[in-house]
Amino acid sequence: KGDYRSGQKGAIVELFGWPHADVEKECAFLAEAGYMGVKVFPPQEQIMSTEPFQNVMNPWYFMYQPVSYKLEGRMGTRDELRSMINTCRAAGVRVYADAVVNHMTGGGNDANP
Repeated sequence: KGDYRSGQKGAIVELFGWPHADVEKECAFLAEAGYMGVKVFPPQEQIMSTEPFQNVMNPWYFMYQPVSYKLEGRMGTRDELRSMINTCRAAGVRVYADAVVNHMTGGGNDANP
């Protein structure tokens, strides 16, 4: 009792800012600890630039400033994302990805013009 893996209830952990490869390494532990799922940052390509007011390079909220829908971003490559998803699913851990679908950043990407 208490194992809600039939999809009704269960805890999801958000691995805030973890690269795909690190999430993949953590999935066995998450399954053993009883987590139903893991939530990750939006996987698409994001702006890579200096934040103008505090001169910080690539602050966390730039993860929510997409420049394309390519699955190549700061968290890893498309292949790393696919590998992470397959590993987590094999361990019984669902993967939930945050998404930004309603806008693109206006300034482009300074790192990849």
